[in-house]
Amino acid sequence: MHEHIQKCADVTEQRITFLLEEEQEPFTMNEHYFMDYRSKFLGHYKGIRQKAESSFMEKLQSEENKRVVNTVISYLAALGLSNVDPSTLPRLIPPDPMESAIEIMAEVRAYFQGSERSLLSLI
Repeated sequence: MHEHIQKCADVTEQRITFLLEEEQEPFTMNEHYFMDYRSKFLGHYKGIRQKAESSFMEKLQSEENKRVVNTVISYLAALGLSNVDPSTLPRLIPPDPMESAIEIMAEVRAYFQGSERSLLSLI
């Protein structure tokens, strides 16, 4: 029994070694497609995340909060932050703790989208 287990372990180790040697960093010869898709998917995933996480943008754009927004902008100007307008206020939101995961999702999706496009062009 011990001999059989050792034989299986040896075969498994050889197979894992083979797979690790074959594994390479993903790359694409269509860098422009990859970057375009990455940008689109990154925006898409971030937008979904923002909608799910916060209604800050809705509050910022609502008519009833215009006075509050103008007050905030005037206080920021008094503190020395000039050239602030409502479109720059979202930058004050702390970064999303899931930002790196969102970037990975966008890159993986863009990579496969580009691969699919390349495959279809061969047909």
